[in-house]
Amino acid sequence: ERKVRQISDLAGITNETYFYPPTPQDPTTIEAACIQLAKVVRRKLDSPSRVENGSIKVVSSPNLWDGSHSPYPPQGWNQRALYVGKEGARAWLQLASSEAYMPKHTAHRQGVVLAEICERIEPMPGIVVSLGCGDARTDKAVLHRLSKRTNKVMYLPVDLNETLVRNAIQEIRNIGVSVPVGYQCDFEDDGPVFLARELLGHPKWPKLVTLLGGTFTNLDESLLGFLDRVRNFMHEDDHFLFDVTLKGPEYS
Repeated sequence: ERKVRQISDLAGITNETYFYPPTPQDPTTIEAACIQLAKVVRRKLDSPSRVENGSIKVVSSPNLWDGSHSPYPPQGWNQRALYVGKEGARAWLQLASSEAYMPKHTAHRQGVVLAEICERIEPMPGIVVSLGCGDARTDKAVLHRLSKRTNKVMYLPVDLNETLVRNAIQEIRNIGVSVPVGYQCDFEDDGPVFLARELLGHPKWPKLVTLLGGTFTNLDESLLGFLDRVRNFMHEDDHFLFDVTLKGPEYS
């Protein structure tokens, strides 16, 4: 520092340290303040982040098309174009809650299967990243089972639609699971790159990446290309859980 004291910088660096927790002695140099702040950040990263005041935080990818600048969706958007805006969210929530779309006995059987799978996943995931969270109904079965194995599980919903992300955050918080933030991005395209960057700010726990609710068979992009992009933001201890919709005898 060469005996230079930048009081405004020192105040800015140390401001965060006053809250978590108060220190017996305030730092007197910028170097000491930086070291103290690094310890604070590390403590926060090593513990689940809970939103105390119930606010909802959604981070959106800057590259996501939302219809505000152009009424026409990007080339190759077929299924994805159905999920944009409040109308798209309303239509999906109505469909997902329909008995014709997902009969109760089917939803129950799916929940049992998901619970059995989650019981066997090792190492125990600490973060669930839900690609295409939708109404978060299928994610609840996963989180219910994981929450019985550990109280340190965090949920990060991801969807094209901000309304669906906000709805998923509220639904999962209602069952007592930590949801510090949700993400709005196109996970078929540049979403994995965006998510990889955002996930750097979360604890380095093993991840369970989910793609449930029939989303896998509704993708616009090449399945192999999509799986390759998802693989690039996963690590050795992570798992990828997805379901595949099969054409049954009653299909029309």
